[in-house]
Amino acid sequence: MIPNLGFALKLTIMKIVKTLGIVLILSCLITACSEEKQQEPVTIESQSLFASKRAVKAPTTTFDAYLNVKVAIETHGMPALPLDRGTFYELQSLSGIETEIDTKSANLILDELFVFQEMGVVPYIRERTNFSELTKDLIIKIIAEESIEGIDEVEGFASLKRDEQELLLHLNAVALEFKEEAAGFEHRDRYCGTYISGYDSYAPCTRAGAIIGSSIGMSLCSFPCGIIGGVLGGLFGHWLDTK
Repeated sequence: MIPNLGFALKLTIMKIVKTLGIVLILSCLITACSEEKQQEPVTIESQSLFASKRAVKAPTTTFDAYLNVKVAIETHGMPALPLDRGTFYELQSLSGIETEIDTKSANLILDELFVFQEMGVVPYIRERTNFSELTKDLIIKIIAEESIEGIDEVEGFASLKRDEQELLLHLNAVALEFKEEAAGFEHRDRYCGTYISGYDSYAPCTRAGAIIGSSIGMSLCSFPCGIIGGVLGGLFGHWLDTK
């Protein structure tokens, strides 16, 4: 009987060892999977360059949207250009603006803003845009005089194309926002060395950039691009004003 008991004991021990081995292997696999999950690469969704994915407050104007993004950029610095899709959509989310403008259009607006920087206000409007002469004159006047009171009553306004009327009304509203909220941005006494001929004045880059950016955006896809263009232009101008 003793040999049979010994065999049974050995068999029992082998089963216990096998069971413990399976448990140990499963335990290791669970631990490894847990560690792998914790070590997944971070993305823009999980670790942002900016502090918040949402606007500080819902924007009611282009200036409000500009200010929302400006707060984040002042904390974390300007994003690299050209904008990649993730960064652009994050900036758009921070602004609080919901549009269908794509990254390619946003970078096109920024490219044109660099051209504007090189050319200056008047040459850019005169040579780079395809607006009517009256519209070009009024855009320059909006930038130089900070806005035009009763712009829709200006001689010749009613004869302009509908899209140019809407453009001028939008740009005038943007200019007024930035004029009334001038404390929301810093600027030099001189507009990046660009003199606005015929008006004996220099415009702060932030305001001029917002108006130029809005005009570029409006030319691309009307109001959705116009608003984002104003935000990008304002940020671009702020960078020029403070660099």
